[in-house]
Amino acid sequence: MKNLTISELKYLLTIDEGEGKLRMVDIAKINHISKPSVLQAITRLEKAGYIVKGETISLTDEGSAILSEYKTIVGWLKNHLSAHCGVPVDIACEDAIKCACCFCDLSRKNVVKFVEETVNASNSKK
Repeated sequence: MKNLTISELKYLLTIDEGEGKLRMVDIAKINHISKPSVLQAITRLEKAGYIVKGETISLTDEGSAILSEYKTIVGWLKNHLSAHCGVPVDIACEDAIKCACCFCDLSRKNVVKFVEETVNASNSKK
């Protein structure tokens, strides 16, 4: 699968927060999106191997791994925008999600590596 779309990332984040207890109708309500739109995205995510759809929807190991990469980038960007650029946290989060979806696989993996190395270096100085 190519990069996640903004909607797909939001759905994966919602599924992750729901801890495998959400149905498609719940995802639609939480994200204020129509059920047909959610169905299309969920179908793509299932074909990509990121989720398993049954009575409820849950992440696969592959889905958890890719989401972890995106969450690392989103968290880092959100914190930077909020702490250093004066952007309100809710706007910083939305912008970070949008930015994270623009990275190619190589850039995404390298940004994650950079963030993890920066955090580890910062933690070892403490």
